[in-house]
Amino acid sequence: MKFKTTYLKHYTLLVFSIFCIAIMSSQSEKTDILIGNSGNDGARVMIQSVDGNYILAGWHDMQGIHSHSKGLIASVSANGNLNWKKVLTTNERNQVSALVQQPNGNLLAIIEEFYTEDEPGQVILTQLSRSGEILQKTPIGGTGSDVIDKIKITIDGGYILAGESSLQSDNKDAWVIKLSPSFEKEWEWRKGTAGRDRLTDVIVLPNNDIVVSGNTTAPGADNSHKYQIPLLVKLNAQGEEIWSCDFKSSNAASIRGITATNSGDIIFSGFTRQNKTFNAWIGNVSNKGNLSWSTSLNLPKASYLHNVTSKKDNIFTAVGVCFDTETQNDVLIVNFSENGSNIKGYNYPKVGQQEARAILYNEDALILTGTSGPSRKEKQMWFLKIPKIEESWLNYKFLKDAE
Repeated sequence: MKFKTTYLKHYTLLVFSIFCIAIMSSQSEKTDILIGNSGNDGARVMIQSVDGNYILAGWHDMQGIHSHSKGLIASVSANGNLNWKKVLTTNERNQVSALVQQPNGNLLAIIEEFYTEDEPGQVILTQLSRSGEILQKTPIGGTGSDVIDKIKITIDGGYILAGESSLQSDNKDAWVIKLSPSFEKEWEWRKGTAGRDRLTDVIVLPNNDIVVSGNTTAPGADNSHKYQIPLLVKLNAQGEEIWSCDFKSSNAASIRGITATNSGDIIFSGFTRQNKTFNAWIGNVSNKGNLSWSTSLNLPKASYLHNVTSKKDNIFTAVGVCFDTETQNDVLIVNFSENGSNIKGYNYPKVGQQEARAILYNEDALILTGTSGPSRKEKQMWFLKIPKIEESWLNYKFLKDAE
């Protein structure tokens, strides 16, 4: 009897060990999946839900420049299985541009209607259940051309939305709107020039201050307001401006993504532009609003960075795209330190047209989403989970000053 009990214990331990090894092996494997149908699908935003799933949102069947599209939202499990996907639409020319999860587990998605010369766009705040069923739709903004690129939850349970707004389609202002927990407007902040001013990201700091980023414009050589100037502004919880960072550069530039350091500084990613050539750009602005450092990466191919997040040990990761050829676009992954040192660039090795739009870190795994496919007209929503960046991906000639 003692022999049988000992044998059973050893057998149970062996089975448990094999199970653990299998689990660790599965967690260390790369997950690379496509979501959607034939056509042009993609994700703009991604969040991790309270139940551990990843929620991706963007566009479905986009044709031309906003001439036709529907919103697309999907749930993916931690091991890469598709839980569900939903197509959201209003006027057949829209996409899901921003996403957040409420404390009760429901989702809030921003449906952005594309505007035309004949028909204005509208922002629709759409509440969905955890399984993607539409619960409520609330129009936000006015009757002009409104766009929301990001939504975040504030400490008081309300919401901060950032984008652009205008009553006239040819003159757009950077726009921040604060909503109560019941979606009632509490305040607005606008900043505008004679050109197009737009916000592309927002973060809420622990003290409830708000930092928004994007670009404003200035007169160019032809005196038209098309010259992009980076815009980074801190507001207090009442929407009053605390500071605005003054960027001085000979090149046009825009900030696409921001995150905060432990000390309250702002790390940003985006692009500079000379003529029509985009150049990936990163930098740091102090918590007082002073530019600490910034650098264009001077890659051999046109590139830009969409989003940035903190990793650990004051290391940050930004993601975007590097344009290689007409048939090959590579995902660009850039790791760097808070002080701008140790900049290393990676290009994810996959044949075709790839672009990363959003990034998360979870248990040392890098999770990306965006769009992937064999051609510009044939792409799908993309979910990529990488346990670790392989050293073989590191391309030292990719960055001029990699060391």
